[in-house]
Amino acid sequence: MAICTDPVLGDAEIAQVGALLADRARCRVLMALIDGRALCASVLADEAGVSRSTASGLLGRLTSAGLLRVETHGRHLAEYFHITWD
Repeated sequence: MAICTDPVLGDAEIAQVGALLADRARCRVLMALIDGRALCASVLADEAGVSRSTASGLLGRLTSAGLLRVETHGRHLAEYFHITWD
């Protein structure tokens, strides 16, 4: 029985997700959203224990990576984040 040594397709993507999950604040954001709720950035900053500006950066990274999606709601077009499951 031969062992396949070819790189697995998608391993670069797995490494990128792993790097995102290596940060405690980003994990806390994802854990706050795991139940399917959509939360605004200020609530997620509190959940992660970081400042609003730090939360903005980490939400941007998670959104750019495709792990989060942003929706706008309300009269003031507030942004709400939720996990992208697809």
